[in-house]
Amino acid sequence: MNSTYSCVIFSPIMMNMMYLSPSLRRDFLDEAIKSSYPEYELLVRKYKKILKSRNSTLKAINEKRAKIEDLKFFDESFVLLASQIYVYRFKIINFLKDSIINTTQYF
Repeated sequence: MNSTYSCVIFSPIMMNMMYLSPSLRRDFLDEAIKSSYPEYELLVRKYKKILKSRNSTLKAINEKRAKIEDLKFFDESFVLLASQIYVYRFKIINFLKDSIINTTQYF
């Protein structure tokens, strides 16, 4: 039998997530999600690429090198990918919430 197990380790350093930048919390969630859902990594890469392109387009609009209509594709893609990421993050937050509630039964 060939089995593998995934786990997420909580260390004292991870407690700093609560006090430092939100990006640390997102990065932590993203790493935890990637270990359970391999397809999530590709989704995040696509999201970051669209975000970068969208921001470049916004800058080009500001510099009069692009039109506001050029944002439509990026806005639609951004919203679609962001909503998919939200679903995964919502799943893990609910899992963590339920796990925390279950651990209180042992005290």
